[in-house]
Amino acid sequence: MPNSRHCSLDVGVIPETGKAWDRFIDIITVVWLSVFIAGFFVSLGESSQIFLLSVLPIYVADLGVKYSRVRNVKLFLRGHWLSILMVIPYFRVLRLLKFARFLRILRVIRIGKFARWSGSMKVTGAYRGLCV
Repeated sequence: MPNSRHCSLDVGVIPETGKAWDRFIDIITVVWLSVFIAGFFVSLGESSQIFLLSVLPIYVADLGVKYSRVRNVKLFLRGHWLSILMVIPYFRVLRLLKFARFLRILRVIRIGKFARWSGSMKVTGAYRGLCV
């Protein structure tokens, strides 16, 4: 007898397609784990890092497929929390991009303050005599 929890998560999916996708994800996960663990013992080079990062879109697509099966946020979070946690560390790169954006905004603010400061000096004539 199938697990009722598993069946409730697979509502609305053609069984053959769902099984094929799950097998594909299982194979990718085994390969990913093999490369990841081997990287601790043997220097695999930069190509292994590229492979490990290139699997991210597959895992994100897997989350999309899993959500499309459930269509309920609470059930999705309850049933697939481990998959979500697996993807989160990859998004540290996005934090760096967010920090770079913050630095750019900070630079614009500084430039704006300098522009106001230099403009006020021109109006008040505070720097007369400094120009040669």
